[in-house]
Amino acid sequence: MDGHLKLSVNFVNHARANCGRIVTEKEIVWEEMEVTPSLEKFFKGSVVERTISTNADGEKIHRYVKSTSIDGKRFINFDDKVTTIRGVWDLSMLGNEAWDVEHRYQMLTDGPEVTLINLEGAFVERDRDMICKLLESMDNNEYQKGSMAQLEAIKEYIASKNIDKAKADEMLAKHKQDREEYLKKRESQDESADYYPAGGLPKDSVLVVRTRALIDLHKRLSSEASENEGAFGSDVETTFLSNKHPFHARELKIAVEAWNELYEKNPPQHVPQGGHKKYITDWLAENHPSLGQRALERISTIVNPNPKGGASPTGNNY
Repeated sequence: MDGHLKLSVNFVNHARANCGRIVTEKEIVWEEMEVTPSLEKFFKGSVVERTISTNADGEKIHRYVKSTSIDGKRFINFDDKVTTIRGVWDLSMLGNEAWDVEHRYQMLTDGPEVTLINLEGAFVERDRDMICKLLESMDNNEYQKGSMAQLEAIKEYIASKNIDKAKADEMLAKHKQDREEYLKKRESQDESADYYPAGGLPKDSVLVVRTRALIDLHKRLSSEASENEGAFGSDVETTFLSNKHPFHARELKIAVEAWNELYEKNPPQHVPQGGHKKYITDWLAENHPSLGQRALERISTIVNPNPKGGASPTGNNY
């Protein structure tokens, strides 16, 4: 959701979509529409339409942007042709596919159900310029008369309400009649008329992550860690060690540097000759000769792994 890792989806049983490309504002597609008074309220306040003329019936002709806006500067010009897409596609995270991911996350973390929806649909992409809007057939819409989805809803209703056989047969006969009318209408019109923007990813699709996406994430994290690597070999320089911090403590930074060099990078196999304190103060004197005696004492006491301070008994192992 934050854009760090590119998610993809595998369309196991393929999917239907309108495909298009991303364009600039100069390439957007405009359409004209006759708007009745009852529809006019939906156009009020729109920044992408305007009245250009009036027809003989007094209805206003509006010119509106058919292209789908991404951010007001980039748009998508979709082909009206219904295309079958297969295999693995990347999630664009522009529409309902993003809400699907958010919903799955909330379910995994015992969060609330996500009920938000994007009327533009769900989007997937394969190349930077190729993007597709997922479609659903009216045959999968239970509110469409004569659809297979409606038939399943009727059967479920009959079973859950214990509808008697005579009434059930009547309901199924009515659906059969609606089915014939629906199929006849579907055959007589363009294929695109039977589809509408999908409410999300298909139920038989699977979220996946491309190997390339994992490699890219690893490279980005490694690059960021390298850029932010502190003077002590840590992945990210801790805030309290930064010279830019308003409350930077120089002796604290030196102490951490000493411990890192003496006990992290080059840990002694035995107690150093003369003890830990001497081991530490010798390193401080060599690497920070400007330190005074009191500073040497303070820093060596902090770094010394011997809780009693001073020299450890010679010959003892850790």
